[in-house]
Amino acid sequence: MAKSLRKKGNQPHVPNGRTREAVRQGCAKGMTQDEIASFMGITDRTLRKYYKIELREGKYSSILKVADKLFDIAMDTDPKTISQQLAASIFILKTQGGWREVNRTEITGKDGGAIQIEASRAVLDPRDMSPEAREEFRALLEGKMAEIEQDEAIDGEYEEVEDDDGEEE
Repeated sequence: MAKSLRKKGNQPHVPNGRTREAVRQGCAKGMTQDEIASFMGITDRTLRKYYKIELREGKYSSILKVADKLFDIAMDTDPKTISQQLAASIFILKTQGGWREVNRTEITGKDGGAIQIEASRAVLDPRDMSPEAREEFRALLEGKMAEIEQDEAIDGEYEEVEDDDGEEE
């Protein structure tokens, strides 16, 4: 007979109709999985193992109810309670339903025009640099010069061809 890894006295969790409904309701009311598991006296791993469907159903049933309520509020004309109900509905949909607001920021220059960028030039005096810094700077310049020469060589490799009209491009 194979030995069990379970501690002596611990019985396996057995879900029933009451515990399934408790998970559905807890999730629908916004409890976290850790809170539901703690309330039920099980681990969050056990909760996810046995109650995957109830967790999903609880979350989505509450989102559906709130979305339905939001639609009703949008159609309601009673100005006395609409602002509180609308604020609560939007909050729940943002925090539980994945809804979000999108803010875009545009940056412009003076009087709404283009942003002015001023370029400045710095003069490096090699005499102020350490020998190591001069060598590093020299290597950087040589690398950039090689890139420029390579780009110019590639640019010069194009040849003129005739297109379908018989004209040169």
